[in-house]
Parts: sequence; structure tokens; C-alpha cells
Amino acid sequence: SDSGYARLDLALATGLTADVSYRHIEAEERQMYHEPIGLIGPAGAWTAVSREYRDQIRDSDTDSVAGNLVWSATFGGVKNRLLVGYDYSVNRLVFDGRSARGGATPVAGRPTPLSITNPVYGASNPATYVLPAYTRTISDAERQGYYLLDEVTIGRLILIAGVRRDEFEDVNAAATTARFA
Repeated sequence: SDSGYARLDLALATGLTADVSYRHIEAEERQMYHEPIGLIGPAGAWTAVSREYRDQIRDSDTDSVAGNLVWSATFGGVKNRLLVGYDYSVNRLVFDGRSARGGATPVAGRPTPLSITNPVYGASNPATYVLPAYTRTISDAERQGYYLLDEVTIGRLILIAGVRRDEFEDVNAAATTARFA
């Protein structure tokens, strides 16, 4: 994965500061594993689990920016800090996945059941599975938030009030063509 981060802190005036940050992350994750999907045997006396083999590739690309403005002042014995902020992010996730589902009995080209009492790992070889072409799903997410926080300190008493509004738009699209077989 590749990532980058930058931050700028500013003292704008007495009691007034600001900060802005930017982050970029690109990552690819590959997962190949067996997932238990069902118990085999009479209820309460299960002897094995059926499994599904999953082959998944996740490509993620994320950018985010955030900014805060903080005002601080003291009025007599009352300290006050006011924070106003904004954050925004966009993310694209490309997911390619395929799987082979096994059953209660061994079948060529499928994951074999795994004994609960005497598991033998490695008895199934994913290289022999009959796997379909990858199915692709593309997800785009856009999020933004606005917030306001006020902190008032009187002696040992600290009062805090705040509000936040978040907005988001997510789009998921399953591709109709395979990425590769």
C-alpha cells in the first residue's frame, strides 16, 4: 500500500488557531481462505463443517481532507474554547471475488468438509477447485461532516456542548463482465 499525509498548523492571531490536513491511501489486499458455512451431522452431534473457499482482491483508493478553527479566550474566571470544523473524504473500492462451495460430502473440484474432532488441514487443495471468473463490484463513497464544539471551564466545572452533521453518498455497482478468470 502507498500512503501520504500532510498537515498545516497555523496561529492566526492571539487565541485563534487553525489546522488543515490531507491524507491519501492506496491499498491492495488479497485474501484466499476457507470459510465454515454449515454444520454436518445430526443436531447436537455435529461431526464436521462444510466450507466455502473465497478468493478476493480489494483495491482501495482514499483521499480525505479536514480542517479546524479554534478560538480560545478567558473572560474573568471563565475559559472558553470554540471549535469549528469540516472533514471530507472520497473512497473507491474495487472488489473482485469468486468462490467454490463445498458440501456435506467430498466432491472433486470443491472444498472438502473439515472434521470437528479430528481436523486435517491441507487435505483440500485450492489449485484443484473449479472456480468461476471473478465478479467485480465497484463502490464509491463520498462523505463530509461539519461540526461545532464549545467548551466552557469555570473552576473545576467543565461544560461541553456540540453538534455535528454528516452527509454521505454511496454508490455500489456490480460489473456484468468478469475481470479475469
